[in-house]
Amino acid sequence: MENPKKTTLVKYIITGILSVVYFFFTTKLSCMLGYVALSELDSSNIFQRLISDCISTLVPVIAILIAFRKTPDKLGISFKQPVLCIVLLAIYLLCFVLHGDFSVAGWYKLFFYIIFVAGFEELWTRGLLYLQLKPCGKAAAILVSGVFFGIMHAVVPSVLNGDGLGEMFSSMFSYLGFGLIGGLLFIFLFEMSGTIFVPVLIHAVMDFAPDPLVYIVTLVGTVVWLIVFKKKEREKTL
Repeated sequence: MENPKKTTLVKYIITGILSVVYFFFTTKLSCMLGYVALSELDSSNIFQRLISDCISTLVPVIAILIAFRKTPDKLGISFKQPVLCIVLLAIYLLCFVLHGDFSVAGWYKLFFYIIFVAGFEELWTRGLLYLQLKPCGKAAAILVSGVFFGIMHAVVPSVLNGDGLGEMFSSMFSYLGFGLIGGLLFIFLFEMSGTIFVPVLIHAVMDFAPDPLVYIVTLVGTVVWLIVFKKKEREKTL
């Protein structure tokens, strides 16, 4: 008799592998056509970079949603913690101001980190892999989503450096610890808040903050907020 949990686990591991392979080839293709670094962005090449980022990140997410028939709520997309989300968005916008870069590249980075980096990675690893694998066991969901979170971070540097497959696999292995620890942090924020938007915004602030202190203070403040909120919720039910 077929084990539904095992089938689900295998299905999403294969999905993760195919997603990494897709990301590898789209990044490779981007390099072949002339990779545009964020620091090199201007009005003449911004659309080339935009198309490349959309193909690499938005297309696979949309394809997975259609293929698995997942509605937004099944990926953790909800409007819980609206005040916290607004505060985090304000902090993210403050990071943009603190950078003081209002050029084409600066404006692109504002959208890049929150949509193409944080949005894509959180929806893929936490919204899809973690949330869909959770019924198979929380440990398995954390492990699989964390492994793929780490692996994904090795793809772009390896392709840009012109690494061979052996070097790339070695780099992927070295990112596993980062993926598991970082994944645990974002899963904690996801579970505590009940919405994917909180880990997305924290992730975006982490990548875009002009100083690590901004991210650390934001993260600590968010954790305290969520703990206090949960405590008040429990008190109401007593």
